[in-house]
Amino acid sequence: MMAATILVVGFIGLIQAITIGSQMLATAHKQRIAIQIVTGEIDYLRASNLTAITNLAVGATYKITVNATGTAVTELPLGAVTQFNLDNNLTLLAQAAGFSLSAVRSNIRTDYEKIIYTVTWADNLGRPNTHRTEIYFGRNGLQLSYQKS
Repeated sequence: MMAATILVVGFIGLIQAITIGSQMLATAHKQRIAIQIVTGEIDYLRASNLTAITNLAVGATYKITVNATGTAVTELPLGAVTQFNLDNNLTLLAQAAGFSLSAVRSNIRTDYEKIIYTVTWADNLGRPNTHRTEIYFGRNGLQLSYQKS
């Protein structure tokens, strides 16, 4: 009887460890997707010139949400013209269902821009998660301060 009780307690602990481990793996996978989304957007802007960045409205929020079918739905401020790199990455779109990306541009000084990217998603338990990155663009391109964010 005592051996059976010890065995049951051991199995319960093992099941809990497996459950926690699988939740951690799912969280890490979703964080990796969020980082890939932001990295793709930064690379897209890096390939553009400063004029493309300064054409984004200051203080306006550009938002893209990936729906359950893996289709990107873009919400732009009135009259804004821009494109997210995520629109072109079908492999990432297939994995990013339920993710939202927003970008807000700030003008720090002449020829120096800050863009804040925020990716949000819900984990397997429905809790909200966020990944936020600030990047700085100058006349000569992406600044080193990006690496510190």
